[in-house]
Amino acid sequence: MEFIVLYLFLGSFIGVAAGMLGIGGGMIIVPVLIFAFTKQGVSSDVVLPLAVGTSLATIIVTSFSSVLSHYRRNNLDFSLLKKMAFGFAVGGLVGSLVLKYMNPLYWKLLFVSFAFYIAFKLWFNVKVASSNTMPSTVMSNMITFVFGILSSFFGIGGGTFTVPYLIRNNIPMVKTIACASCCGLPVAIMGVLGFVIGGYGEPSLPSYSFGFVNLVAAVCIASTSYWTAKLGVHLANTLPVAIVKKVFAVLQITIALQVLFSIFSAL
Repeated sequence: MEFIVLYLFLGSFIGVAAGMLGIGGGMIIVPVLIFAFTKQGVSSDVVLPLAVGTSLATIIVTSFSSVLSHYRRNNLDFSLLKKMAFGFAVGGLVGSLVLKYMNPLYWKLLFVSFAFYIAFKLWFNVKVASSNTMPSTVMSNMITFVFGILSSFFGIGGGTFTVPYLIRNNIPMVKTIACASCCGLPVAIMGVLGFVIGGYGEPSLPSYSFGFVNLVAAVCIASTSYWTAKLGVHLANTLPVAIVKKVFAVLQITIALQVLFSIFSAL
């Protein structure tokens, strides 16, 4: 029961973060799930893919909600999505299948580096200069294929990669946000498919797991994050965003340091 409460609280927090800053929350969900699954006695052999797969499962719900919202507002540029969605989908699937065989130490090092990168961007409010035009469909899908692999590795929707990429290529901000939200859906769906296939028949998985996706954690997190995202949007219009970004930057650094400490503790 205490872990269910943790998942519900985590989902509430992630929803607010997503609504305020437009971040999916995978960089927070995954470390917390690793901690929770470890405390529950889940085998260390499956903790990492289980946490990442479960995180991606929650993103399906939030991304689908975003897709509907942007569609109703006519923000979607389907020609732009055609240049990106396929690469994200294939990359998400490949990343999920590869992660099962990845040394957890290497993943933690990548995670720490990426977490510090996000914290740096939030703290200093780094902006990307636009200078190029959108590449061809083939080239763009090759680029998003890499984005999809990395997104699947970290259990995120990929907005961290998509938004700077589109801004740099002179895409208007409204279409950029809409496209970034939508691209999280193929990453999450194909990533979850890969984690379900990769974890099929794994004997050391906890109860209510469908491959490397724990349904209890996924449902709890998704159900609360869906509703609290609306609160986050409201707070974004009332609180100073610059301060909020710095708070989340500190949180990201704290999580990165915890992961870094776990690396040194295991040596």
